[in-house]
Amino acid sequence: MTSRVRSPTWQVLTVVGAAGILAVPGCASRDDSAAKQRIFSPADPLPATAAASQPLNAAEAWKDTKVQARILTMTGAEVSERLGACRYDATVTWRWTSTGPPVAVVERRKVVFGPGGVSGDFWATQDISESWGFEVWRIHGRTFGANTFGAQGGPPLRERRRDHGMAIQMRQLAFGALGELFELFDSRLVISKPLDTRTLKGRSVIRYRLALGEPRNVEKLALPPLLVPKGGPDETTRRRSRFWEHKRPVDLEGEILVDAKTAVVLQAKASGHLAVNTPGEPIASLEISYEGTTSVYDAAPTFDLPEFYEPDEDRPDGIAAALSRFGFGRGSGTKAGDDDSADENDEGAH
Repeated sequence: MTSRVRSPTWQVLTVVGAAGILAVPGCASRDDSAAKQRIFSPADPLPATAAASQPLNAAEAWKDTKVQARILTMTGAEVSERLGACRYDATVTWRWTSTGPPVAVVERRKVVFGPGGVSGDFWATQDISESWGFEVWRIHGRTFGANTFGAQGGPPLRERRRDHGMAIQMRQLAFGALGELFELFDSRLVISKPLDTRTLKGRSVIRYRLALGEPRNVEKLALPPLLVPKGGPDETTRRRSRFWEHKRPVDLEGEILVDAKTAVVLQAKASGHLAVNTPGEPIASLEISYEGTTSVYDAAPTFDLPEFYEPDEDRPDGIAAALSRFGFGRGSGTKAGDDDSADENDEGAH
């Protein structure tokens, strides 16, 4: 009969394995504690709030291109954190010249920031030539928007219960004209030595000259190949791609007034010229002029809910009409006549 004798090595391995098994609950407990600490720790500040907490030396900005870029591309959310309740007004004129008659477009942008910084109420509009544009409100945490101004005969405001991110994007779109200019000119906008220091509406400001600097050596990211449909991109996409690929900054000049305390641009005026030399096509020219002001309110504005607005739509009218023909209301799986309860269920699901 063969005896089953365990060697000392096997006994050692058995003891070590058992010790490891007994140690597992302890490790899991430590991991759980670390996870709970991360989950229930104070939330990180919003990017705009964190950026606004960083001091910027406006008087020395001309010495540091990174500080210049921060000042010229500052977002509306960060500006509202640095200044509080304020108003932004800007006019941007685009004049495109090629073989045919010149085409000119004028944009008028406005943003009114209420108290509360990045989380506060605001009203933003962008009015483009021929009365086309958008309007968006955020009031008491509720979002309202229209793609043209209701007062000019366009569609009325509609509440956007499921599209709060749209308001944030539209706020920056209306505010970000100076940053767009910086990007269009390949990040080459630079500010010179201070021209002088003056007072603007009780605030100390530094006046700088704005100019076109030398091309910068920017390291290109290794991006994956662009995905295009089988039939190729549409004509609008091809036109935009050609513009960004072949545009070349020619000149730019202007002037800005920077708040000495917060480094926010309170006034700016600039005009520039881009040439677009696409192979096989006539040389085109894009002239841009920009004027913008940011003013701080002595008394913070208050926002009231609009008197007239349309409720949010759970489904487009066309889809809702088709479902109604088969006896279904706007709520999923509900018969006509139960629309109210269905809407409440849909709203709760989002």
